[in-house]
Amino acid sequence: MSFNYPTLKELSEQILGDLKEEIADPRFFLPGSPLYGLSYALSGAAFMLHTHIDHVGKYQLLPDTAQGEELERWAHLFEITRAPASTAKGQIGIHPLDDESLKLLKTQSTLEFLSSNGKLYQAQPNGKNYTCLAKESGFESNIAANSKLFSVDKNLKAEIQLVEPGIVGGSPLQSDEELRQTLLFRLKHPPRGGTQSDYILWAKEKSFVGTIWIEPAYQGPGSIGISFLTTDLNTPIPSQENVATLQAHLDLKKPIGTRIDVYAPIEKRITFTIWTETQQFREAIQKSLKQMLFSQPGKPIYRSKIHQILAQTVRDERYELHEPTQDIEFQKGEVGVLGEIRWK
Repeated sequence: MSFNYPTLKELSEQILGDLKEEIADPRFFLPGSPLYGLSYALSGAAFMLHTHIDHVGKYQLLPDTAQGEELERWAHLFEITRAPASTAKGQIGIHPLDDESLKLLKTQSTLEFLSSNGKLYQAQPNGKNYTCLAKESGFESNIAANSKLFSVDKNLKAEIQLVEPGIVGGSPLQSDEELRQTLLFRLKHPPRGGTQSDYILWAKEKSFVGTIWIEPAYQGPGSIGISFLTTDLNTPIPSQENVATLQAHLDLKKPIGTRIDVYAPIEKRITFTIWTETQQFREAIQKSLKQMLFSQPGKPIYRSKIHQILAQTVRDERYELHEPTQDIEFQKGEVGVLGEIRWK
């Protein structure tokens, strides 16, 4: 049964009425009198207590609505912790274009670079290359090998080349919603010593793990194959570093005698050719197609589904889908990734 707490006005009238019952002289309750002001002060304090209790009762007492520290406390009871943020990391080659730049490379132990989207990176010598580390965590610091970096020091004139797969592995702190879903999954699927749900829960302890597939008897009896997508919509295929990190993490969790092979799914780039009446919705179409491929990894995508996505995105505007000309099918282990969109 729900409880409707009184409004601020109702509390003020109630407290003022209680005081009038105890003190009969009406002179004490004229507007601006001490008791008149006191009734409003007490009603404000009572109202704050009511709203706080209402918030705790509605959102913090149960794990499916808990937030922040209360959610972390619930998760801690089941040995679940919020996945920390990770910093993007990669290798770059720096080739000086003049003697002054060469001298600068020999004397500077740390160099700073900016990406085209304004993210800052620090690089330190590591053999022939430099290890480059993003200053901020999060997906925005992940950049592909064909991206450009620019030296913060204007005296450094050099050709900067990123080594494959680029600067990758960055992910944000696990959000309340992601942590809540992990906790609810744990409550619905208690540990059973190595079932599929156990491996999903263990994998989700890493913030970069999104959709995950478990394949029993992957290399024969006693072996398990695990592939996954990252939570980054722009780069869903995990990097080698992501794969190695998850492999090492699951090796510590797995039951004795079990072999685990973690691998990245095969990327299948999907090309679209689309005509739109105006350019207004092109960015929204690109995002919608990415989300469609991300939410249905490895499953056949019917042209009718693509039409549905486009119609919902452009609303009343006209469009034509020229490519793909048929349903999109995937082989085992393949997942769709948005390739080129050819606009007509």
